[in-house]
Amino acid sequence: MKCLLVLLSLCSLVSGSAALAHHSTATNFTQEIVEIAGTIEQVRFQNPHTSFVVKIEAGEGQAPFWLVESDARSTFERKGIKLDGVAIGSKVTVSGRKGVRPNTMFLRELKLEDGTRFTSSGTGKD
Repeated sequence: MKCLLVLLSLCSLVSGSAALAHHSTATNFTQEIVEIAGTIEQVRFQNPHTSFVVKIEAGEGQAPFWLVESDARSTFERKGIKLDGVAIGSKVTVSGRKGVRPNTMFLRELKLEDGTRFTSSGTGKD
């Protein structure tokens, strides 16, 4: 019985830390802020993470696509943030925390051509 309790305790510790690690941006993104400008190629506005693929003007030897990750759709909805204006073909400027993987970032701000800004804390217009 004691062995079973120890085993169950260890399993709960391991599974809890694995779940926490999955949702941590600290392991996947640095503190360095980067900014890109380009065109939205793909939008994924669903759980567990909202993401956008942005095509940039790439120089020789550079990858033309960036993956921009953000909070979950439900997180945006709870804050009253609607991403309706973010559509395929939209010209955008995006800034965020640079990813550990090449050409990835965690969204800090996404700005449309008309001045509309989306951040994890709200929307606004210039």
